[in-house]
Amino acid sequence: MRRLPPLNALRILEVAARTGSYAAAASELGLTHGAVSRQISALENWFGQKLFIKSGRHMQATPSAKIFAS
Repeated sequence: MRRLPPLNALRILEVAARTGSYAAAASELGLTHGAVSRQISALENWFGQKLFIKSGRHMQATPSAKIFAS
């Protein structure tokens, strides 16, 4: 059993939570939108809960995501 979530995915989570956008996170990290989305999805599976909620054209971090991102 793994004790820690994927560390690269946590880095992506932090940027996505700070920017409020997968596209902005992708641009800042030099990744594609799809790569950011897949990493967030992997973390959601690892934690067993949603980390972002779509709000218009942006993704809003859930309270849990804000805790994990800080």
